[in-house]
Order: sequence, then C-alpha cells, then structure tokens
Amino acid sequence: MKFFLFGFGKMGKLVASLAEARNHQIVDVLEEADVCIDFSVAKAVLDHVTQACAAKVPIVIGTTGWEESLPLAHKLVAESENGALYAPNFAIGIALFRKLLIQAQNLYADYALSGEETHHTEKKDAPSGTAKAIAHDLKMESPFSSQREGAVVGKHEVVFDSPIDTISLKHEAKNREGFALGAIQAAEWICNQKGWFTLDDMLHSTNHSV
Repeated sequence: MKFFLFGFGKMGKLVASLAEARNHQIVDVLEEADVCIDFSVAKAVLDHVTQACAAKVPIVIGTTGWEESLPLAHKLVAESENGALYAPNFAIGIALFRKLLIQAQNLYADYALSGEETHHTEKKDAPSGTAKAIAHDLKMESPFSSQREGAVVGKHEVVFDSPIDTISLKHEAKNREGFALGAIQAAEWICNQKGWFTLDDMLHSTNHSV
C-alpha cells in the first residue's frame, strides 16, 4: 500500500519506518496514496481531514487535542463518502485497559474514582486524549490530573477509593512502537471502509481478542 503522512515528527518517522518494514511505500503526494495517517498538531487536523476527503483518500488520525472539531470532521467524511478512523491511543494494551476499567467499575460501583496521566514535556494537550476517553467510559465526575515529565511515553492510572481500601489500575507504555503499529494496522483496515470508525470498530470486525 501507499501511505501519505501528515506530520513527520517522532511518531511520523516511526510510522514510516514500521510501514516500510511491512512492505508499504511512503509517498509525497496525497492523491497518489491509498491511505493517509495523521500524527501532526491539533490545529491542523481538520484541514487534513478536509484534504483527505477532497482527494478521496481514507485517513487514520492519531493526533489529539482537537476533539471539539469532531462533529465537523464527521460531517466532512459522511458527505464525501470517505473513510476515517480516529483513536486517541492506538496501543492495543490501552484498548484492553479500558475494557478492564469498565469491568472493574461494574464490580466496584461504590468506589470513588480519580485518575492521573503522565506524558513527556513535549505533549501539548492536557488531559491526554486517552484520559478523556477513559473518563468518558467511566462517566467520571472529576477530570484526570496531568503531569508532564521528562521523556515519559505515556502513563495512565485510575484509582478506586473507599473508606476501607484503595484499588489502583495502571497502564504504562514502554515505547511508541505500539502506537505506531496500531495506526498502521488501522490504515491497512480502513482502506476497505467508508464512514467514521474507532479502534474498537476495527478490533471487533477483525475478531481481535481484545
């Protein structure tokens, strides 16, 4: 497949490297691509969605911090009959973590919830897109607290607290490869789809164990 990349920072370079290792080709012209992947900056995402829809090239979006523009992005994709998949985190482990948290909340309904996320100092949005997704899953009343430290790839922790005990569940990414590989797998999948999708849609359609 031919991939076009919006954004060529650390994530973009890693996506390019792993995509080529899977025998895909990186192209410089959007219209020549079979699919495009966005790991850019929040303010540019809607414009990139517009370009992808105009070119009829399916788009996979891993950039976070632009969620207020999601309704317009949905409209653009629907009107153009294009394909798009957005996930605040493409790591399969995070998909499992979110499911475990929902199950835990069902088991421990009387516990108060709080969350904390930590990322590297270059990450601009806070809380992270993953933290927002978890808070939405669990209908948390309080937002995650956010820390920006050194080169931390990504750490999310949810605390279940009661007067008699505390339970903590945590996911910590060791490197960025899980994010990049998940985005590439999403790009391989979205080429045959039209409409707006999430990582869960892909996992369910491919009968993934998560």
